[in-house]
Amino acid sequence: MLERTRRIQIVFVVLLGSAIMIFVTYLVLNGRDARDSTAVASSHDTAASNSILSRSEVYAEAGRTHYGSGEFLLSAQSYAQAAAIDTENPRYHNDAGYSFWRCKDYDSALKHLEAAVKLRPSSLRYTNNLAILYVDIGRDSDAFSILSKTHRDDAVANYNLGYIYLKRRRRDEAIAHMETAISLGPDLELATRWLNRLRSDVEPDELKAAYIDR
Repeated sequence: MLERTRRIQIVFVVLLGSAIMIFVTYLVLNGRDARDSTAVASSHDTAASNSILSRSEVYAEAGRTHYGSGEFLLSAQSYAQAAAIDTENPRYHNDAGYSFWRCKDYDSALKHLEAAVKLRPSSLRYTNNLAILYVDIGRDSDAFSILSKTHRDDAVANYNLGYIYLKRRRRDEAIAHMETAISLGPDLELATRWLNRLRSDVEPDELKAAYIDR
């Protein structure tokens, strides 16, 4: 009787050990499958991102080539294709907008330049491009507003708006904003220099002015 009981106990222990091994093996294999699935999903995500980047860059490169050849409409259309693929890239929107502006397609230019500034409001380049467009379509107050939000003070904003007017041969408005810039920021030596030349007979094209990037 004791011998039979001992045999039953041995069989039970063996069966229990086998069950535990099977369960552990299942957990290990299931965990490996989960890791493999995660790795595959991550790989697919990376591949998708790389695919979007490569396709958008093909159009962007075409845009640069067309722009360099003076084919501004083709340039704008290529950059717009790049922006449609990679919608979160402000550079594509800016370059599309600037190219559309060169074609005098102001509606399309406005759409893309505003998108660029929305995506990267701290960019002085994108802000200045949008301000130029605002001036060209008669939205001067919006031009000053967008410059004021980007530059550290209104003195610089007035100077840069004055420079836009200078490039548009709007001498009186350029002088007015340069004067305001100097009154708000007496240390703006560049504004003083160009104001003196604006008051002379020097043509705007002869002025070696530039935006102030701060």
